[in-house]
Amino acid sequence: MNRRKRQPEQGVLKDTFFVFQPEIEVRSDRPFPSKPIGQSGTSDDWDNEVAELHYADTPEYATGHGVAADRDDLDGQCRIVRTAWIGKAKVEVPSNSNVADVELSLQSLASISNEAEFRRALDILVVHYRGWIDDSQVRADQLDGRRKKTALELLRLAGIATDRIGRGIEVLPNDAHALDAFRVANRAVGRPLGRSLEIESPSWWPLQLAFILLKLQGDADPTDSHRETVDLRFFPTGGGETEAYLGLSAFAMVLRRLGNRGSQGHAGGGVSVVMCHTLRLRTLDQLTRASGPVCALEREREQAPDRY
Repeated sequence: MNRRKRQPEQGVLKDTFFVFQPEIEVRSDRPFPSKPIGQSGTSDDWDNEVAELHYADTPEYATGHGVAADRDDLDGQCRIVRTAWIGKAKVEVPSNSNVADVELSLQSLASISNEAEFRRALDILVVHYRGWIDDSQVRADQLDGRRKKTALELLRLAGIATDRIGRGIEVLPNDAHALDAFRVANRAVGRPLGRSLEIESPSWWPLQLAFILLKLQGDADPTDSHRETVDLRFFPTGGGETEAYLGLSAFAMVLRRLGNRGSQGHAGGGVSVVMCHTLRLRTLDQLTRASGPVCALEREREQAPDRY
């Protein structure tokens, strides 16, 4: 409680009567017990079940109401909790290291011309993904109750994603338009990316390439069962997600142009991709990064106006 009083000769200075960003701290000689994470087993909310599994090893000792909460550990035990105006948490960053034997170079992928080369360059990505699922299956089998059920369902969905990546690879050598669009997309993203990074031959991260391959069949085949599937691409990588959807956007734009030439006139024109960002600075950043591939696509069109 702020007990400061205004002096008779003092003017009305309201700021002196308030305390900004006060902090409440609780200490204990004994360790605080952690709260259960999520509401596993008490509802049918899938998001709660996934969160409960993902953060099972992350204890929570305090919850802020209208404010964040923080803690200090002593000798590995929580003995201090406090309010915090800006919360903080450690977030694991996915590794972006290369996957052995997978072709990730945008320049190389833009020049592949036959099925054997595609198989040699990309099939190993599916093999590695299935190997990770198998390893995760062993760990999931060691869980109990709802956590095990949730883990097995996540692995089932991962298996579906793996199948879709494999079908995306199969589309390329069997669909001339898809193959052409894939090559152009790699060139369109690679040129501005190499210039901005000041490197001669930029490469995809495995998660970027996997996301693009995941969506290829749905874009190329209007009858595909996943045509209406919404795939959320979100990884705390600190960068890199943009190039993934720019590559897919370039593929979609070129593919629609190629599939609607001739008798269908200008059916391949118009809006192909909608981008929406809620923050002005983020919007300007994305505009800058998206303009490179779009301009590169225009260069491709100028070089082959009868085709694109």
